[in-house]
Order: sequence, then C-alpha cells, then structure tokens
Amino acid sequence: MTPDKAPELHLAHRLPPMDAADQSLLVSILGSAEPEFLSQTVADICRQYLGQAISHCEFWEVSVSFTAGLTLANGERVVVKCRSPQNITLETLQAVCQVQQGLANQGFPCPRIIQHPVQHRSCYVTIEALLDAGEHCNAHDPTVRRAMATGLAQLLQMAQPWINLPHLPRSRFHHPQWEKPHNALFDFERTAAGAEWIDAIAAAAKAIYANSTTALVVGHMDWSAKNMRVAGQQLSAVYDWDSLRLEDERVVVGNAAKGFLVTWYVPVATLVPTPSDVQQFVQDYEMARGQPFTAADRAIIAAALHYSMAYTARCEHALDPEGKTLNGSFREALRNVSSYCL
Repeated sequence: MTPDKAPELHLAHRLPPMDAADQSLLVSILGSAEPEFLSQTVADICRQYLGQAISHCEFWEVSVSFTAGLTLANGERVVVKCRSPQNITLETLQAVCQVQQGLANQGFPCPRIIQHPVQHRSCYVTIEALLDAGEHCNAHDPTVRRAMATGLAQLLQMAQPWINLPHLPRSRFHHPQWEKPHNALFDFERTAAGAEWIDAIAAAAKAIYANSTTALVVGHMDWSAKNMRVAGQQLSAVYDWDSLRLEDERVVVGNAAKGFLVTWYVPVATLVPTPSDVQQFVQDYEMARGQPFTAADRAIIAAALHYSMAYTARCEHALDPEGKTLNGSFREALRNVSSYCL
C-alpha cells in the first residue's frame, strides 16, 4: 500500500455498509455513493485546501451534509463537510461560518473554521477543527437539559452582533406552510394524502406567531442533544451551525423545546418530549435568560412548538404514509397537541 493510496483506503473502509437512505442522501449531495469516489473526493479536498494527506478517518455521517472526521498526516484533526447547492446557498454558508467563527473567538463551544466555504466541484465545502470535548448525553437528565437551555440563552445573547449580517436566512417557520424539506428523503408534495390533519395543526400554529413584530435574534434551529456534547454541567461542543437562522426568540425556544431530546448517539427512552419535558425546558431557559416569559410570549412558544412537532410529523408521514410506526412518534404526540400548552 503506497502512501498515496492509504488515505483513500482508510476512508473507503469506513464508508460501507450503507443503507438505501444513506445512499440516496449521498447521491443528492455529491452525485455518487460509491465509497471510492467519496474517499477520493475527501482526500482531494484535504490535499487542495490543507496540503495534507489523510492519516485515518475517525467517523463519517450523512444527512443534510456529508461529514467526515479525519486525522491528517501532520496529526491535525479536522472535519470536512460537503453540502449540496440545492440545500444552501454559498452566501448563506459564508454568513453562517462568519458567525460560527466569531462565536468560537468569544469562547462559545463551537468548532473553529479552518477553511471557509468554497465550491469544490458540485458541492460547497468547509473544513473545521474537530471538537469532541465532553460526551454525548441524554437530555432526559435534568443537568443536561439545563446545560442545553443555558447554552441556548448564551448563544442568543452572544450572536446579537451579527443580527444584521446579510444572507442569514429566516427559518422554515415563516415559509408558506412548508419549505422544501431539509433533505432528500422527504417529499411532502408526493405524500400529502393523509397528512391533511397535520397541515391543519401547522396552519393554526403559524397563524398565532406569524404576525409577531418582536425583534429577531440569531438562533440555532436544530438545538438537539445529537448536536451537543456536555462536560460537567456545561456544553463543551455544539455542532450543525448550518442551522443558524434569524428568528423570533420565542420561536427559537419553542422549536428547541420540541427537539432537545433528539439523539442517536446514546440510548434514550424517547425522542418525543412530554408536556412536562417542554415545561421544564422553558423554565430552565427562563432561568438562564434572567426574565420570565409573559403569557403572550408563552402562547407564541407553544405555537412554535406545535408547528415544529407538525413538521417532524410530516417527515414521519413522508416515510411511513400508512402509519405503521406510530407508537412513540411525533404523530402520536400531535394527536394530543392541546396538552402541549404553556
């Protein structure tokens, strides 16, 4: 095995086996799911932008982006992320990375940007430092939940200097009913039949918060345990900064209250919060914020929660339109949406 071939083989050996969903997502991002093609692409990126070969691949993941955690020949640990232009514009990605780097400079636990966004062949690429301090945790643990709520409050405060940064987008909460789903696995139009009740809940929720005139904040719209690591009682790493959006603080909080339990890195009892879980997350956020929400604020948080639950329920329906996997799902919880009030 020659040195030139080693990097490709290291990554290729980490890629298979891939299920049909992984393959579909990879094709939507990079145009191919062939391990050799993916390995060569990542190796080329490291050589072109960092001047380094790959020593070995630590992990890889695919969802909205293709992400590979690597150790380079010089010992540096980095993360290469590839996105499809169908999912994000280069200008938005540049704005997101500007905020991410600014937060890292202030000490917020997000990865440092090494290579700012560039177009590489058919995708947009960034390279960032591999930050894996702490552990993936279960947000059913009150200590983890409080750390996440506190971290969200800190983020919104620290990100305020970028509130007028061009090309930061609004969130899906302000698109007509549904924006394009977040990855290629979900086709809302093709699976609309049978989802009318979900659409009705989403429309009713949106009507409550749509006319808010509250000043916007820069918020992270996938504030979930899968994107966090915790050390002690604090967040030690936060990922998925492509999810930065301009949004009403109350919508950010309602969205986070819906998804904060979600993770696939540690076993959890359920990914769907109970009404009590939601109440506790919002209370933790209020403590960190230093000011309670008003009754009107809470109504908007609840509406954003309902819309966010409906979006995930719509994703579930897109994959399971016959309702074979309802038990423990957001669709099941959404049937009792009136209990999710604040």
